[in-house]
Amino acid sequence: MNLVDYPQPIYLPQGVTKEINVFYTDPNDRNNRINGYNMQDPVAVTDWAAYQYQTASGTNYSNDIDVTVVADYRSNYVHYYLLANSANCWLTTLKARGLGIYKYQPSETFVGITGSASSYGLQELQIDQKYQTSLNPGLREAEAILAIEREPRVKGNVVHFLANQSSKNMSAFLTLGMVTWFITKMTLLDTTTMLTYTV
Repeated sequence: MNLVDYPQPIYLPQGVTKEINVFYTDPNDRNNRINGYNMQDPVAVTDWAAYQYQTASGTNYSNDIDVTVVADYRSNYVHYYLLANSANCWLTTLKARGLGIYKYQPSETFVGITGSASSYGLQELQIDQKYQTSLNPGLREAEAILAIEREPRVKGNVVHFLANQSSKNMSAFLTLGMVTWFITKMTLLDTTTMLTYTV
């Protein structure tokens, strides 16, 4: 990405080295300064262009023989050394390619169910996904959690296993584990005072 896109032509008198500092900025918002790394050496035509006139017209000097462009990259700006070798000219384009380092600016979104908080109270869960470029992964996770947890969980307080009611129950009592009994069959007896299950 172009972390530098110099906004105006720069006049280069022949044989005189001009030095300028240019800060890196966000390509989507040139008013927002950022840091940069993995910066690329400037290439004629791709990163800079020079012409006889500031309107990018006349003789084209966009080559390393006529103009020398050297970039000394720093953490948040670039120091340019600019030299016109063969004639006075205008540097009409000046860019610097690299990767941007942005200040942490958190974005937030909320997922909820209308009316659920008034019925069951507010139960809040935060998903903190630092340095992600999109809220979508966290949003999908929040929606999945909400689909599972939208109703209060039913918890059994008492489990009765009546083994002597039949030979099948007694055989199960002697050979199977409690988890297997509970999953095999559940009958809800009371929902008003205490949740009691008979297996």
